Amino acid sequence: MNNHSSLQWVPVKIEDDHEVYELWNGLKKLISLSLNLREHTAKIDSEDCRRNFHIDKEGFLLNTTVLKNEYGIKIGQITHEILFKNEGLIELNEERFHYCIQNNPLAEILIYKKHKNNPLLICGIRAENGKPDVFFARTTSESAAQTSPSLLMALCWFLFLPIAKENIEAFAVTA
Repeated sequence: MNNHSSLQWVPVKIEDDHEVYELWNGLKKLISLSLNLREHTAKIDSEDCRRNFHIDKEGFLLNTTVLKNEYGIKIGQITHEILFKNEGLIELNEERFHYCIQNNPLAEILIYKKHKNNPLLICGIRAENGKPDVFFARTTSESAAQTSPSLLMALCWFLFLPIAKENIEAFAVTA
């Protein structure tokens, strides 16, 4: 990963119907994301809380991923740009964020409000098999179609936690 930020998603367990990822800041684990691909559910754990979510696909081209809480109430969605496969809009808790996936030279996620040049958060992605590139939208496997939006939504959910609010400038350091 380049010198932008020490935030990084790390895959911990990848199986046919279950995946676990951890968000690390240097040597400290911030959150854990556990995905049940068969049941289309996600569980996010942090020091402060544990939440369960249901993940659905909607839209004409199924380009919108909807996140519902434990009670089935819609709390957010991610819409992938049709023309720009690694960019899109995230809405969570009535706030709007944009995201961009950059592969230069290693994969990282930028979460921002208005401009890419002013990110709220930059997070590296440790790719599988040492591949440097990660592409989130227009994936061919059902697993990737659930995992990618879940990682993005978990990052935005993380922005609402007290630890993120205290350290937001450190998580968006640009070179």
